[in-house]
Amino acid sequence: MVVDLNKSRKFSGRALLLAGAPGTGKTALALAVSKELGAKVPFCLIVGSEVYSAEVKKTEMLAEAFRRAIGTLRVF
Repeated sequence: MVVDLNKSRKFSGRALLLAGAPGTGKTALALAVSKELGAKVPFCLIVGSEVYSAEVKKTEMLAEAFRRAIGTLRVF
């Protein structure tokens, strides 16, 4: 559904947040959506435990992840 909405320009330029228990396939689903949308769609992996264990503010960690995603094409 997300791929179809994005290709029809109804979801373009927006972020998608996947949440759930460990081992439920969130990363695999995100990677599949990214690959389906093409090489120009950035995929920037962040781990929740890194955000919560960091000494910097959580908002700064998320802002850094967004900057990484904007500045790169593929980060695995």
